[in-house]
Amino acid sequence: MNRIVIVVLVVFAVVQGTWTLLSAQHIPRVTPEHKQLFVDDYLIGKLVNVKRTLHQPVKHPDPLIQPVHPWENFAVQTRTAPFWVPEEKVWKFFYMAFAKKGKGVREQHTSLYAVSKDGLRWDKPVLNLVEWDGSKANNLVAEHDRSEQFLYHVVYDPHDVPERRYKGMFGIGKRQPAVSPDGFHWTPLEVSAVPSADESQMIYDELGKQFLSTVKHAAPYGRSVYLAVSKDFVTWTEPRLIFHADGEDQVIGRQRIAERVSDPRWVPMTINQPSHYNVDIYNMPVFPYEGMYLGLPMKFHQTGPTPIGNQDGFHMVEMVSTRDLREWQRVAGRAIFIPLSHDGLDRYDTGTIVPPSRPIVRDGELWFYYSGMRRRFQPGNIGPLVDGRRRYVSVPDNGAILLAKLRQDGFVSMDAGHQEGTLLTVRLNLEGRRMFVNADASGGRIRAEILGPTDTFSLDRSVPVRGDHLKAELKWKGTPDWAALEGKQVRIRFHLRQASLFAFWTE
Repeated sequence: MNRIVIVVLVVFAVVQGTWTLLSAQHIPRVTPEHKQLFVDDYLIGKLVNVKRTLHQPVKHPDPLIQPVHPWENFAVQTRTAPFWVPEEKVWKFFYMAFAKKGKGVREQHTSLYAVSKDGLRWDKPVLNLVEWDGSKANNLVAEHDRSEQFLYHVVYDPHDVPERRYKGMFGIGKRQPAVSPDGFHWTPLEVSAVPSADESQMIYDELGKQFLSTVKHAAPYGRSVYLAVSKDFVTWTEPRLIFHADGEDQVIGRQRIAERVSDPRWVPMTINQPSHYNVDIYNMPVFPYEGMYLGLPMKFHQTGPTPIGNQDGFHMVEMVSTRDLREWQRVAGRAIFIPLSHDGLDRYDTGTIVPPSRPIVRDGELWFYYSGMRRRFQPGNIGPLVDGRRRYVSVPDNGAILLAKLRQDGFVSMDAGHQEGTLLTVRLNLEGRRMFVNADASGGRIRAEILGPTDTFSLDRSVPVRGDHLKAELKWKGTPDWAALEGKQVRIRFHLRQASLFAFWTE
């Protein structure tokens, strides 16, 4: 009997402890460690006369890297963001291309390298590493005759030993981890490859202190996103499904296809068969940002099968978010984050946009290096008969690497017009002695009140924030009693008039 009582008490204690832990976790903490964004409803308790807006990055007018050499003559793309190497004071960019050697029919994937001092003007140095048509005078990084020799991703890891400073993945049908001291001389690791179809992304996740690789496999509605994780770049988890298209994507997708085929401003579709319309997730980078994770699903809008296999269609990029890499929320009602460009503007990104692995923070902006393709399929892609069937042939100068810039923290804003709006947070723990906002109140103002154990943060004491600021301090008249907030649950009510609030945080 005593044993039963002890067991019951232990179980009760465990349950109580678990309940207490979950309850504590349910109360968000606002700390100086991370800014608080509004891409999801995590901190939002109540909105009055306030709406959420997803902001699209502004595209740079010119392509950054174009296909100009024979070994990159059809299209250049990237699945890896460039990175800064402080010891060398240079930006490094490992990118990919599609090219055809000599008079052969089969195109090859090539792995290439570029450098820059400012992230805008990129040089393609002669590396003398890999032969192409009898010469090594090129910027090719790795061998390219077989799919497993194709260098797909490269990240720079300054925290590892010099011999493992660069980490990459080789292969098209699978991703084989490899390490390098300089990004040019690679040693494949004797570990299992990460299985994938022909798409993937890979980053180092500073938030979780781990490597993330999103790969493509089948799931509901077709192509979908799976995640593999590694703490040491050696042992990887089995890829698990984290995101796929749903029925609402099909409804919205058919609307977007209809809008495209009826609007002459867009590049026309070569294949348009409504019975084959479908939307799936072709690729999705995932990256940490201010204590949470953002994903950029590349949605493929299929318009019909081509005569040589695969499908015609176009891609658009949306945004999703998560706090745990498991439960994902669509941002701003599935609005488009990076849109395609209209035809006739001498743009590459009229048919396909491949999002970057992550944005780069530069001088108060987020820089997105992305791939743009003019068209996915056109009659010129049908090559001569080989082995009794038609083969796919790439069209020259069909893709380039482009740049789009966004305000730092500027993914989503909470907006109010002439009529004052309010944003009331959920109950939270507030740590710090000062509070700041990223906001645009050029035509209005923002005030705030902290509802808690002291009235020194009341609305009538709030000093209005005016103007456009990446960092503006919220102040209250008198002597605000920050010490009274320690360990207490409070709510913050923001008052906005003709203003946009992007983020807030403490210091």
